[in-house]
Amino acid sequence: MFDFNADGRAEVVYGDECFVRVYDGRNGEAVFSQGHFSYTWLEYITIADPDGDGSAEMIVGSSDQCRTDGYCPAIDPIHAGVACETNEDCVSGSCDQGYCRCTNDAECPATYSCAGALEGTPGTGDVCRAQHAGCHAGIRVFRDNRDRWASSRTIWNQHAYHVTNVEDDGTIVGSIERGDRESVRRGVDALEVLMTPEVI
Repeated sequence: MFDFNADGRAEVVYGDECFVRVYDGRNGEAVFSQGHFSYTWLEYITIADPDGDGSAEMIVGSSDQCRTDGYCPAIDPIHAGVACETNEDCVSGSCDQGYCRCTNDAECPATYSCAGALEGTPGTGDVCRAQHAGCHAGIRVFRDNRDRWASSRTIWNQHAYHVTNVEDDGTIVGSIERGDRESVRRGVDALEVLMTPEVI
């Protein structure tokens, strides 16, 4: 969980076999999606600021073997599309009712396809939706297209990470501090803003 848009409510991050998604904690809507492949054995998603630019990124491990039998859908079936606030947020230059509109794949970010909007999506026209374009083994880093995600720590040192076991310089703490900042695998923003997730 992480509060990507710094509104005081944590979003839920989940990666299944075919897509990595960020879900709105209030209503379960997939507000971000990227195609990837994982057998979900050991790969998990890390939220950190590895490039130190003041905005969080998602660090995602993908399996070195993937299914090529059509198991993953070509387009994410639950992702409504690339969100936008202004026309400048979209490759196409067209933002309508909060979604980037398109007429072909060239008007979408590289890992998205121009596809029909999900039923109930506000606005008119096709939208840029996450595509599953095969396997990309290894580690990938995803970020907001305008680098607007909230700030985060630059470090996440281990699977058993928690906020108080490592300093920002990588120094391991001798004794672990207990407190309100602890939550299994939840990142904190660099400003130490506490978040209360809304669970559905």
